[in-house]
Amino acid sequence: MGSHLLLALLVFEVRLTSVRGYLQLEGVVGENVSISAKVPSDFNVTGVIWRHLSSTEKLVVMFFKGDAETTYQSRFFGRARLLPNFTLEIDNLELGDSGTFKALLMDSTGRIETNIVVLTVYEMVNKPRVEVFASRVEANRSSNSNSSCDVFLTCTVDKGTAVSYIWRRTDHEHGTLNNATHSIFESGRILRVRLHPSQEHMAYSCTAFNPVSQEATSVRPWDGCNSKPGAEGSIHENKYFLCIVLPLLIVLVSAIMFWTTRFLKCTGKKKKKGDDAGGEAEELAV
Repeated sequence: MGSHLLLALLVFEVRLTSVRGYLQLEGVVGENVSISAKVPSDFNVTGVIWRHLSSTEKLVVMFFKGDAETTYQSRFFGRARLLPNFTLEIDNLELGDSGTFKALLMDSTGRIETNIVVLTVYEMVNKPRVEVFASRVEANRSSNSNSSCDVFLTCTVDKGTAVSYIWRRTDHEHGTLNNATHSIFESGRILRVRLHPSQEHMAYSCTAFNPVSQEATSVRPWDGCNSKPGAEGSIHENKYFLCIVLPLLIVLVSAIMFWTTRFLKCTGKKKKKGDDAGGEAEELAV
């Protein structure tokens, strides 16, 4: 009887319920999370229903007069449990667990309270990979001593959700970047800077972060201008060759192979037709 009453409240709760708490919570893929229910001091809880609302609405766990049921076939089956203080615990979090959790609490007098918790699950970022694409800009063709160097630094991660990027100068006290000499593209993933020989010791770090984690990698870009590998990150000598010339060469080779194949097929068909015509002529002569 009591469990049927609780289920009936799922339909009519809008008219009967007052919202006790609203909380935003963050979780990490693979870890556990505890979603607490705020219970008024004068509230004698006789029933609790926890639900998960995302694209669909699913019952997670239900409690009535001392007995908790977690046999509902939701995505949390086998991973969710209800603690004595009505806190919902979920093990081994997944990205799809993100959504709104709603706790419906009923007391012995028929009062109803609602707790709303918005959970966002993130995957932690791994250490970013910084690549340096450098190209010299020569001021004097007879000497490289005064030549500057255009550098593009790219920062990428293989893991992580909702990732943001920030660049800093690690050799600078405040780490700030001068907007006049630095440009940032692709939502912070790419940094462009022009360096001079006097700045050969200048170093940069890229920090990849989200609300639950952050990782950083540092590199000295001038090493790319001198064809020397840096301490961290991959360095490529000429960004024009890698970014423009190489893709064009690949397209050109592919086009040549395509038309060569077409030509050979056409030649083979003509030869076959010629052989067939010769055979018919010989039959007619006979």
